[in-house]
Amino acid sequence: MSAQPVAAPGAREVAFAATSGVTAGGLHGTETVYLLSPGARSARPVHRERVAIAISMRSATLAWHGRWLLYSASEGNTALVDSTSPGHAIELTRAVRSLPGVTGGEGDEGNLDLGASWSGGASTR
Repeated sequence: MSAQPVAAPGAREVAFAATSGVTAGGLHGTETVYLLSPGARSARPVHRERVAIAISMRSATLAWHGRWLLYSASEGNTALVDSTSPGHAIELTRAVRSLPGVTGGEGDEGNLDLGASWSGGASTR
């Protein structure tokens, strides 16, 4: 698991992220954000990102705000994921990489050591 499970407001669902496709010979893979609902037998994927894995100190975080999940990975991949509409996300990676002071770029294997969070903390709305 690449992102620790985080409960939705009201504990209706749990979100987590997992990385796959990474081999000893390559550092590229896919990270998938999953939702697990009460009574479900399996988690459902709601978002996928191609990632250039930065193995050392690699991490991803998820934070809820209403129905939205903020996904942020140490490689700089960032997106707003609509938990009610699998596959619908607002991709923020390019915007994050273009911010002043951010080093590394598309295809850069280095860890950008970025984090994203909701302003004012998580909301239960």
